[in-house]
Amino acid sequence: MEKIFEREYYLRTSDFDKNRQILPSSVLDLFQDAAGAHAKTLNCGYDALVSQSLVWVLTRVRYTRIADAPMFSKIKVKTWPLPPTRFGYTREYKIMDENGNMLFKGSSEWVLMDINERRLAAGKNVYNLTEFCEERIFEDRALKLKSFETGSAPVTVYPRFTDIDMNGHVNNTKYLNFVLDSAKLKEDEKISALQIDYRKEVLADTALHIFSLKENGSLFSRGEDKDGNVMFLAKLDIM
Repeated sequence: MEKIFEREYYLRTSDFDKNRQILPSSVLDLFQDAAGAHAKTLNCGYDALVSQSLVWVLTRVRYTRIADAPMFSKIKVKTWPLPPTRFGYTREYKIMDENGNMLFKGSSEWVLMDINERRLAAGKNVYNLTEFCEERIFEDRALKLKSFETGSAPVTVYPRFTDIDMNGHVNNTKYLNFVLDSAKLKEDEKISALQIDYRKEVLADTALHIFSLKENGSLFSRGEDKDGNVMFLAKLDIM
């Protein structure tokens, strides 16, 4: 079993916004696809886990943009899991151009959820690995995002059929579409880094109220359900 997984992709028109900037959801989709493919080779992919009534659930992801990714270019994604802890599972990512130049670097934190009880399962080593790559993408640990106050009214979105994944909730890649649809960036603004904390799973047709605040070069976003429960928090650094 390979402790580091690598796969090549071609970037498509649909991966970019109208300003020819790669969409954050596309970056996360590349992370997700490579992670899923690697998990399958390690016998802890979706089918292997769901037979045990378990699924992977993403709790946090962050990335930093190093360079622009050209449309239609060939890229390589590398990913590897760090040794699991009793609290969860960390997976690291690098996205490079075909010459090995870094475009994005990222990290994600996962837990296992009992799909029947919809609650966290006890931590265990599900990887079929005898040794791990212990290279960490970021030297610092990701801090928990804090809520914020804003005088602006929220934008309400309703997750639809195409936002829902096999786990029966909004896929992790879709949240950033909600964020950017609610607080549009200017043509000269680029996302240099971001973090999103997933607090509670969002189910289909849940009214999701998106609050936004631009401050000190960052876009802060918070999603709440109709009862005021915080479903996610996001921070996008803008340059």
